Amino acid sequence: SSPTGTIGVRVVGGGVTHELQLPATATVGDLKTLLQVSTGAGPGQQRILYKAKERGDTQLLAEAGIVTGSKLMLLFKGFTPSNPSTANAAASAAQSAIQLQDLSIGAVDTPATTPTTCTLRKDDEADAGDFPVTVVAAGKSHAVRILSDGTARDIKMCMSGVTGATIAQQRLIVKGKEPPDDTSMSALGVIQGGKVMLLFREGFHLETEGAKVVQDTSGKVMHLEKRMTSLRKKQQHRLADGSELLAAIGALDTDAEAMILDLENARLSDGLQSHRQTLVERLKNLLVVTRQLRQNFNNRR
Repeated sequence: SSPTGTIGVRVVGGGVTHELQLPATATVGDLKTLLQVSTGAGPGQQRILYKAKERGDTQLLAEAGIVTGSKLMLLFKGFTPSNPSTANAAASAAQSAIQLQDLSIGAVDTPATTPTTCTLRKDDEADAGDFPVTVVAAGKSHAVRILSDGTARDIKMCMSGVTGATIAQQRLIVKGKEPPDDTSMSALGVIQGGKVMLLFREGFHLETEGAKVVQDTSGKVMHLEKRMTSLRKKQQHRLADGSELLAAIGALDTDAEAMILDLENARLSDGLQSHRQTLVERLKNLLVVTRQLRQNFNNRR
């Protein structure tokens, strides 16, 4: 039977600990999609290890023996995470959204009347050393607190957990200009409580919509695979008549083909390309099985 409920895991990588809640039916690829929010690394730039063994994107967490409380290791490929204190803060900022939204990889909707507070500071530093900045993005104000020598990159890292945009997809505008990521706010003349603007690079919103397609399809593919398992059992044990079985196979075929089309038409960031390909391959495998089921049925007639 399929696993039920949720799994709470701890993922350690780049000096940062991410505590995440996922459906028990989630795959390693789904976990990577979640981690993109807090790390900025796409699924294709991540390696997930459990008990010293790298786990494949299509493997279910439950199949790998991963249960609530399990500790996993995250390594990066072609991606350099920011310093641990900054990344820890961004992970903390994204945490509540990750726990409340299964496999959430899109922007987190925050009411304009309730600014988001995202604190970036070392645990051993006092609050007095924080540097408050108001970041205006998509018409909403976000109260951000960074280190007194915090940089533009620190703010972008913090906002990644709020908007779902990677650092590369963000443009921070200070006094009408876009500073390099390593420039400190104080060097730019931003005073405590000052205001900066966050814009998104061309294509981000389309990529966000594409990421939503991948997110939605991840769950739908798992549901189709469950339907396929049920159909195979019905055929094996002859629990359904021919017309009912053929109708169910046809419906599954149609759903799988529609999902493949949606995935192929979605505009995605580089980090989600491999996850899309994995989903497409899983759907194509389902189509192969439906053809086998239909052939088996015809051979028995």
